[in-house]
Amino acid sequence: MRLLEVASASLRARGREPDEVPLFLGSSGVIAAIRGDTLEARAYYERLEEHQEAGDGLFNQAVIAAHLGEKDLAVRLLGRAHAKGASIHGWGHDSGFFAPLWNYAPFQELVRPKE
Repeated sequence: MRLLEVASASLRARGREPDEVPLFLGSSGVIAAIRGDTLEARAYYERLEEHQEAGDGLFNQAVIAAHLGEKDLAVRLLGRAHAKGASIHGWGHDSGFFAPLWNYAPFQELVRPKE
């Protein structure tokens, strides 16, 4: 059984649908982008539209955008997530989620600690 199928089954066993969980949608979109399935990655990105009121929906859209090579969009989405109260330093900005942005100057500026 594929990892996403296992995760979906686990969520359902806990009474939640995968489309209700931004982290599931974001991770699924990243996996699709890494596989080169741009259409599937964009479909997960679109499903996150309904989660934008909270910073986690925007955060997960940013992760997908980063892996699709849309660096400017990813940074804009992260900025919007931060404006909604998401902590930049709680994002794991040095994790593999943001590997495509590590050396991107606007991303570095966004995550640089401010005084």
